[in-house]
Amino acid sequence: MQPHANAKAQASAEIIAVLGIMLLAVLTFTVLSSNLLFDFGSQKEQQTARQTVQALAKAADEVYSQGKGASTIVQITIPPSANLSIEKSFIGKPPSASSEIFPNTINLHVAGTDIYENTLAPLAGSFPLLPGEHQVKVSSHGTFVSIGSSLVEVSPPAVFHYGKKGQVSSYKLRLVPSVPDNLHFELNLIKSYPHLPLTVFPSSFSTSGASVDVTLYFQPSALAGGTYQWDLLINTTVASPSCFPNCQNDFLIVPIVFEVRG
Repeated sequence: MQPHANAKAQASAEIIAVLGIMLLAVLTFTVLSSNLLFDFGSQKEQQTARQTVQALAKAADEVYSQGKGASTIVQITIPPSANLSIEKSFIGKPPSASSEIFPNTINLHVAGTDIYENTLAPLAGSFPLLPGEHQVKVSSHGTFVSIGSSLVEVSPPAVFHYGKKGQVSSYKLRLVPSVPDNLHFELNLIKSYPHLPLTVFPSSFSTSGASVDVTLYFQPSALAGGTYQWDLLINTTVASPSCFPNCQNDFLIVPIVFEVRG
């Protein structure tokens, strides 16, 4: 009886070992398949991002070469995994970059990778707020190209102003809606300086097709000096849009540069 019992125990052990090997093989296959699918998805999103930045860069250089007033609408796709924070995905340069850096980069951060294209044209603007398909307006202003929301145009699309220490000065921006729908705007500044407060008025408002003037108030103190720069974020929300399915919410960035003289 003892040899028979030993044979059964050995057979059971062999079966358990075989099952363990099969289970390990299944788990290994599952992990490898998951990794392959993840890599395939990441590569596909990066390819989509590459097509987007290349299309925008090509359009920017084309309208730049055509001169002031030239513009075009570009259909782009923002991948789901894109990090759309303005430091990670930007047009021109990130807000934290120094004023010496030339603003000619279109960068999308997707799946942990920077996908970018450089242009001959100096750039200003921003990507749409959400992933998905978007129509983006690319316009030449002579000395630079703006890329951003097709819901509203800002005139001028970039601010270069100067003033004296201790003297308040103002500068007007005009927001011109591109659609007849009711638009709501929220304006916020990136960065602040203790010796040069900047106020935006109005900073929250709605309009139905009518242009709105926004005033920037620069207040340099006696201690202010040199050049200061901000980014003005204009977030636009649309109720019952008539333009296209993905225009319910959008935003753009207006770069602001102020030089203190005297």
